Amino acid sequence: MSFLSQIEAYQPWNEQESADREVLLARMRRGEELYTRANPDAHLTASAWVVSPDRKQVLMAYHNLYGSWAWLGGHADGQQDLLAAAMREVQEETGLTLTSYRCRGVVTFLLGELTEYMFLYTADAWTGTLVKDAARNEGILEWVPKEQVEQLPIWEGDKIFFRLLEEDRPFFSLKLRYEDDTLAEAVLDGKPLSLPQSRLCRASSLGEGAF
Repeated sequence: MSFLSQIEAYQPWNEQESADREVLLARMRRGEELYTRANPDAHLTASAWVVSPDRKQVLMAYHNLYGSWAWLGGHADGQQDLLAAAMREVQEETGLTLTSYRCRGVVTFLLGELTEYMFLYTADAWTGTLVKDAARNEGILEWVPKEQVEQLPIWEGDKIFFRLLEEDRPFFSLKLRYEDDTLAEAVLDGKPLSLPQSRLCRASSLGEGAF
């Protein structure tokens, strides 16, 4: 089944998902190329939060280019199977081949004129050996205890979906609008969220979760 067919067949859980579905379908039916970075208006990405088998640690990457920590993943780069794209990115960045995973939500980033649709997965099993070669992953890979994740320099929007994953929230639709480096708006399943004062402020520690 093509990605277009999957979106057409998907039954939204709420009004926000329904609206997002219609916008994405309209773009695809117009023939917009969403699978590559060539589209200056919108594109698709796929990412994964990889957690340890005991679910106490998260595999994070420190990106030298941005000076911050983040999840694993990247652009579809022409691949229409977004799960396969997420698995490819993880393998390229870490050397690991994911064997247990599930799709958890769609995060829509509004970045000025660009809209990025990120399909977000979690994974807790793999084969292979972790590669921590900075030349391979353009930074540093580390297993980070969950309770320390929000103490790292990470984007404020990342903290929001980290908490959603930790709560084992059902499939969600999250919109994040940034103005330069500042999170200006966050909307979860159609409902606006209150935002903290600082992008890098420390939030309360997380409890034992259900990644």
